[in-house]
Amino acid sequence: MNAKIKPNLLLLHGAIGSKTQFEPWIPVLNPYYNCYILDFEGHGQNNTNSEFSIQRFATQVIQYIKAEITQPVNVFGYSMGGYVGLYIAQHYHGIIDKLFTFATKLDWNAETAQKEVKMLNPAIIRQKVPKFADELQKRHEGIGWENVLFKTAEMMLKLGQSPLVTVQTVKSIDIPVQMGVGDKDTMVSIEESISICRNIAKSSFCVLPNTLHPIEKIDIHFLLPLIRKFFDE
Repeated sequence: MNAKIKPNLLLLHGAIGSKTQFEPWIPVLNPYYNCYILDFEGHGQNNTNSEFSIQRFATQVIQYIKAEITQPVNVFGYSMGGYVGLYIAQHYHGIIDKLFTFATKLDWNAETAQKEVKMLNPAIIRQKVPKFADELQKRHEGIGWENVLFKTAEMMLKLGQSPLVTVQTVKSIDIPVQMGVGDKDTMVSIEESISICRNIAKSSFCVLPNTLHPIEKIDIHFLLPLIRKFFDE
């Protein structure tokens, strides 16, 4: 009897993150999926001098899928990774089979962008949370974590001026999308997530109890049943 072929699953990290943040997840997911991870341009070990933009990251992901993964491919996008996944699903049909977004900020305007950018000040981070500064330095060694924060802030300000994922744009998405958020996430609200989710034809929504925004606070063992239910059905 032939063994069941495992589906392909590409994991996309969030802003100022890197693929290494998914390393604790891989052993949990590997029994069920062929897992792939990548660093967005200018993050982790992917040292490039280009500006950050959702469009550039989307192009990078599409090129990676075509070069490294036999389609079809499912995508799990954490935070910004989910935003990139939604952008691809809007504009490039046939690339992603199913998309699961979690803790993805969707309410972008000038006010929310300014609020997020205030949290990306390297001097304040170094002064108030030096352990996090050390973590960022190690995560983006050879790139310069301060530069990562500066480019991320620029990208967020542009999103505040011109959001790329809205209640109107997602109506073009024709693949199944699962959206999720933690009930204790102070960056992403349940309301903004549901607002987008309701405008995607093949969508579902979930809330993970007792879960904050940082990926390190997400219990993959708790999330795994939701991932399997969505991708395996």
